[in-house]
Amino acid sequence: MSRTITRQGSIGRALTMAACVALSTSTTLAENWPNWRGPENLGISGESSLPLSWSPSKNVAWKVTLPERGNSTPIVWGDRVFVTQPVEAEDRRTVMCFDRSDGTLLWQTGTVYTAEEPTH
Repeated sequence: MSRTITRQGSIGRALTMAACVALSTSTTLAENWPNWRGPENLGISGESSLPLSWSPSKNVAWKVTLPERGNSTPIVWGDRVFVTQPVEAEDRRTVMCFDRSDGTLLWQTGTVYTAEEPTH
């Protein structure tokens, strides 16, 4: 079930995904971004010629609507973008894998998780 995110924080999630995608707009693959603050945990990329700004239509290669709210960091590895995603109606925690070039959902897998999860 896919729905537009309208809850508080949706702008942050959209910007996070847009930032991730903006980093991947080059036709050649840039460095991997394996965690929240990047390859060296510094929040700095070694890539050059990256966009300095973006908007809903500027410097964005693709967008996807995620099924639920979430607060994880997209991971960029090779030609894939990975996003973790809760699916609360199904008590599931999933990993979604997107094609880095066009945002096509390649696969999604997950597990049932019914325990209470603290969040901020």
